[in-house]
Amino acid sequence: MVQVSWERVGFVGFDTETSGPDPTTAEIVSACVGARVWLLRPTAPIPQGAVDVHGISTDEALAHGMDHATGVAEIRQALYDAWAAGEAVCAFNASYDFTLLDRECARHGLGALEIRGTIVDAYVVDKAVDRFRRGKRQLVDVAAHYGVKLSDDDAHGAQADAAAATALARKLARMLPPPDQANARQAQWYRAQRESFAKWLASKGNRAEADDVLQRLEWPVER
Repeated sequence: MVQVSWERVGFVGFDTETSGPDPTTAEIVSACVGARVWLLRPTAPIPQGAVDVHGISTDEALAHGMDHATGVAEIRQALYDAWAAGEAVCAFNASYDFTLLDRECARHGLGALEIRGTIVDAYVVDKAVDRFRRGKRQLVDVAAHYGVKLSDDDAHGAQADAAAATALARKLARMLPPPDQANARQAQWYRAQRESFAKWLASKGNRAEADDVLQRLEWPVER
């Protein structure tokens, strides 16, 4: 079997804006895969805290969004199409977006999300290769560190965030093994990062929070 190198792989960004911080219960409000963007009608009011982050109100999503289940199915199919074309899907903090989509598929009777190809998660890779760098690790911060353009005003828009995740993936993919081995390596890194975080929380007396972190060690989908 001929091993594919990163130089021959296309990169497709994936990002979601949602109704809340917990990917197991939140709904997709908007999403981007590559050049395509979706706005979905919510099945419940979008909390104000989420609106403050991405700027999409319940009224706007109801007026201009598409049927929620149809949108979820189309987003999943767009990822499947990218993988079928041999492209790597780029997401920043992929465990959030992929877990979210998996749970959305289940809620709407679409079955589980299948990981059918390579993912590049710049959040995980950056933390692994530059472990001791001080400062925040949010997308806008990591983008600035690597010279990727993403302003505070543009951040938290699915299209801008997906583009930034793609640009970061292009820079960081060389830190990974070949594409067919990249997911396994990132899963190992993610588990180690979560276990280290849990240990730190426990050392600060936050045992309950540490235990919760240890319940979520799988990447890119929490099962």
